[in-house]
Amino acid sequence: LPTYASVDDVFLIDANNDVAVGTLKIMDCLIKNTNDNIFEGYDPDLYGSLTDVSIDSIIAENSLFTNTYRFGMRDVVNPYFKLENCTFWDMPDFAIYYRDSGGEVVINHCTFNNVGTEILWNAGSPDEIMRFRGSTVTSLAITNSIMANGSSDAPIRLDEGMGRVVSNICFGNTAANTRLADAVVTDTLNADPMFMDAANGDFTLLAGSPCYFAGNDGSTLGDLRWEN
Repeated sequence: LPTYASVDDVFLIDANNDVAVGTLKIMDCLIKNTNDNIFEGYDPDLYGSLTDVSIDSIIAENSLFTNTYRFGMRDVVNPYFKLENCTFWDMPDFAIYYRDSGGEVVINHCTFNNVGTEILWNAGSPDEIMRFRGSTVTSLAITNSIMANGSSDAPIRLDEGMGRVVSNICFGNTAANTRLADAVVTDTLNADPMFMDAANGDFTLLAGSPCYFAGNDGSTLGDLRWEN
């Protein structure tokens, strides 16, 4: 199990125009204790967008992220972005910040705990767990996941756009009035997911958890590695 600790961004696209990147895969990793983002897809110093940054795909599977910062993308051309069987915890920032970038987004079977609690310096309110800004995403599906003990503002915030689906999500001890614009929302529940010991990073689901068999295919919600 590779472990990455960094004093800055873990993965950073250099701040130049016309950058083309193939596929970034983060598989079976633990990334923790960084002072900046897991992935940075825009100019981190100027906070300005890049021109014609093209990424084929960003895929993270079976990985753990703690005490770190966001997957951040801005003005990236048509990426395929997928998170599956991943766990994010103790992250003050967004887990995902995706702005004015096209492409397809799939977030499936992920567990989020104590994420998005930082007060935004320019807004006076907490971050969201994930923020999708702009209407250029061609399709977005957030499914079969758990969002617990996180942002008091809105776990998920979307702007208007087509092809957005949020389904089979357990919201536990976090704001449930997600700012979902025109997304199709089905089969969400507000309940304690019943983690074994969230304070110490153990998100094993206890017997009786409402997350068992609550997935859109009858599977368990959240990162499936926490099934008991």
